[in-house]
Amino acid sequence: MADQGGAAPLAKICKIISHPGKFDGRRISAQSVVVTDYHAFSGVADPACANAYLPFAGSRHPIVGEMDLDRALQQVRGRADKQVAVRVVGVVTAHPGATPGATIAVDGFYDVRVVPK
Repeated sequence: MADQGGAAPLAKICKIISHPGKFDGRRISAQSVVVTDYHAFSGVADPACANAYLPFAGSRHPIVGEMDLDRALQQVRGRADKQVAVRVVGVVTAHPGATPGATIAVDGFYDVRVVPK
């Protein structure tokens, strides 16, 4: 059976963004929505955190669920009424004094689905 990312403790994206040092080096699982401009940046966000997001960085390919994520992103591209929800699993790296204050190296994307905004 494939890894479902169950060994990673659940964390809130807002808490990671607010207190990145508490999560530095930790493998986490988080419910989120994917943000991307399809060119220069991508990451995960929680709509409760205003405009903040946790960028992807240092992920090793292939990533579990990456093809599912790519298909879902193509379905929502150019659609202001839809977004991609996902449970992301990966390791957080804090960047004290920098913007962004943390990044996530993704191990897997689970429960990928297109949802209304």
